[in-house]
Amino acid sequence: MEEIEFAKARAALERGKVKDAVRHGWTAGIAAVHAGDEERLEAVVQLATVARERSSGRLRQEAERLAAYCAGSLADVRAGVVRSSGLGGLLRLDRFSKS
Repeated sequence: MEEIEFAKARAALERGKVKDAVRHGWTAGIAAVHAGDEERLEAVVQLATVARERSSGRLRQEAERLAAYCAGSLADVRAGVVRSSGLGGLLRLDRFSKS
């Protein structure tokens, strides 16, 4: 799924449809996080960076959030951090131990 969504995101960006690129980028990025796919996360960060450069306003902010989320997730994957759930990962609750 992440490969198909990333291909859709890249194609949308190439056609100048930045909003669609960011939307598909989120789907691809979240799937890459769940799969622990470093290569795909790097690609989504790059895509989001280009999308940010080609947009303004809210869309620019959304592209920035996508880049930040995937960059942070990439760092986590490289460090071996395993997220317990989608919500826990998003909120980064799984980084805290229950001591």
